[in-house]
Amino acid sequence: MSDEDQIKYVQVSELRLGSYIIINDGACVITAISKSKTGKHGSSKAHIVAKNIFTHKKVETLMMCSENARVPVVTRTSYDVLDLGEDDDSISLLNSKMEEVPNLVKIDSDEPCLKLKKAIEEGKTMQVTVICALGMTKICDCSESKD
Repeated sequence: MSDEDQIKYVQVSELRLGSYIIINDGACVITAISKSKTGKHGSSKAHIVAKNIFTHKKVETLMMCSENARVPVVTRTSYDVLDLGEDDDSISLLNSKMEEVPNLVKIDSDEPCLKLKKAIEEGKTMQVTVICALGMTKICDCSESKD
């Protein structure tokens, strides 16, 4: 997927709470947005507070409402977990077409990953939701399979 396929442009005045935006080259979700009225010497501006979807760091930016913001194409996909790798940070997944997807995402120290490791060790059959944006992937949720 090229960079052009991973980014679209949306006018800042159209952004809402919960929308995605690229700030400091990172995919973020907007947690607060306030728009000022047109002033004596210029156009209205938007103060945007967001959280990076991969690092969870808070970022802020100030943009003119008339300009275009870069918005990442974000996908969420559910996979069945086949098994954990020997190194304990890789995972084998099964997609909805019943095809194995090895090494799509690494297990890190976030809460969903710790929950997943514990459940796998207990012998439970698990399903994960993987979020993808700007060429990065991360497990954002896990749950027990309903089989």
